[in-house]
Amino acid sequence: MLSMMNFDGTVIGIEHIPELAEKAVKNISKSYEKELLSNKINILVRDGREGFAEEAPYDCIHVGAASEEIPHALIEQLKIGGTLVIPIGLEEEEQDLIVC
Repeated sequence: MLSMMNFDGTVIGIEHIPELAEKAVKNISKSYEKELLSNKINILVRDGREGFAEEAPYDCIHVGAASEEIPHALIEQLKIGGTLVIPIGLEEEEQDLIVC
């Protein structure tokens, strides 16, 4: 996500499994250690369906894990004109990638 920006913004990653959050930080630090240390990239452990309202509004929210429906909290955290990308569908079934 950071490579898509002009480095003026902040990237917030949310992972609900602590071990995966630690792995994300380790992998990101290989290319973006300075940005991690300066808090331009933050990885949080929490429920991604709730987003992170403390830093909203966002230009873009990308969700990697499928959801049965679009979480209302994420829509509320977008800037006007912002974009949400999320796979929608039941686990173990076909899912649709929704861009809204």
